[in-house]
Amino acid sequence: MRFTSGRCSVLGAVMLAIAVWVGAVPTARALDWPEWLGAERDGVWRETGLVDKFPPGGPNALWRVPIGAGYSGPAVADGRVYVMDRHRALDADGKPKRATRAGVPGSERVLCLDAESGKLLWKDEYDRPYKISYGSGPRTTPLVRAGRVYTLGAMGDLRCLDAVIGKLVWARNLAKD
Repeated sequence: MRFTSGRCSVLGAVMLAIAVWVGAVPTARALDWPEWLGAERDGVWRETGLVDKFPPGGPNALWRVPIGAGYSGPAVADGRVYVMDRHRALDADGKPKRATRAGVPGSERVLCLDAESGKLLWKDEYDRPYKISYGSGPRTTPLVRAGRVYTLGAMGDLRCLDAVIGKLVWARNLAKD
C-alpha cells in the first residue's frame, strides 16, 4: 500500500494508521512505522495479509484520542504510537490568548499512546510561543530508533526522549544554535 501526503488532520492520520496497523490483521502484530514514510522512508507498507478493500463504512475504529493542532504524522514502534501536537494558550474565559512580541502563546507536545488501547503512556510538553505566520502546530513525524524518540518542533526545538518513559535525554533549539 502506498501512502501520499494530503490535507488530512493529525487525528485522521493517527486513526488511519491505527486502523490499518492493527485492524487489518487482528491476529498478528503488524510491522512498525517508526518514522515519516515508514521504516524504509519510501511510503511502501510491506505488511502481508492486508485486506484488498475496506468493508462498507470503512474499518472499525479501535480507539479515538483527541489531540491538538498540527501536521505531525504518527510513528508506530514497539506497540506505541508517537505523535506531536500544539495547544494554544487560553485566557481565563477559555479563549485563545492574543499574540505578543514573544509570539503566539502555547505549547508543543510529544504524545506516546498505547497502540492497542489509545491510552496515554506519557507526554513531553514544553512552552513554545510561535513566531511563524502559519502557527497551527508541528509539521514533522517523530523518529523512533534504538529506544529513543527524536522530534523537531515548528520553532526548531530538536528533542531526544526515552521511547519507553518519555524522559528528556537532550534538547537543542536549532534557531538559537
